[in-house]
Amino acid sequence: MAAAKTALGLKSAAYTDAADYATAAQGALADSALQKADITTGSANGNISVKGTDVAVKGLGSAAFTASTAYATADQGALADTAVQPDDLKAIATTGSTDDLIQGAKILVLDGGTSADL
Repeated sequence: MAAAKTALGLKSAAYTDAADYATAAQGALADSALQKADITTGSANGNISVKGTDVAVKGLGSAAFTASTAYATADQGALADTAVQPDDLKAIATTGSTDDLIQGAKILVLDGGTSADL
């Protein structure tokens, strides 16, 4: 059999199923499809370049054009969520009484090191 293959000049494709290969139509479609190298960075934010032509990318908000460092981290957000907010101090700011605080206020008594209600 090997001698027959050699004599006929047949290669391995001659001995595989035709369904293992693309049809001529599929090959033509692949030849005309965009390749990875055809899509590159555009000349401006919000654009990509397709075969040398800038194309606008739709649906991007303004955050897409700013550095991630312009925003708070998750840890900073969590800290802000637990921070005293201005409305929490509105009552004491207008009356001056610590009794107006939701939980009252405590101070550290310097001489004994214990806390005491204001």
